[in-house]
Amino acid sequence: MIKYILLTFLLLNCVSLTQAQNSTLLENNVVFTSLDKETRVHDNGKGELQVNISTKDVLKFKAARSVYYSDFGAKGDVKTDDIDAIAATHAFANMHGLTVKANPTATYYIGERGAQ
Repeated sequence: MIKYILLTFLLLNCVSLTQAQNSTLLENNVVFTSLDKETRVHDNGKGELQVNISTKDVLKFKAARSVYYSDFGAKGDVKTDDIDAIAATHAFANMHGLTVKANPTATYYIGERGAQ
């Protein structure tokens, strides 16, 4: 019973991320949803960054009190444009008071769109 009460509390704590019909739009045009089981980031073509975060990942990130750029899809391979993943990571971390971490062996690339 206590397990279900705790789970309910955690889910209510991140209700904006767990209800498919609702989303959270931050002032920097990042839209958070939790529509499926995969955490992914993409530009929706309307000047907004669409970030889907699985409920499992929300709980994992909050428990760790930190997120990595790779958690949101950054490759850090010098070739892949990581700007969307980096922006999503910081927006989510700021929203939940989490620390952002980078893989120490990664080199993140910000493409032309991010350099503007």
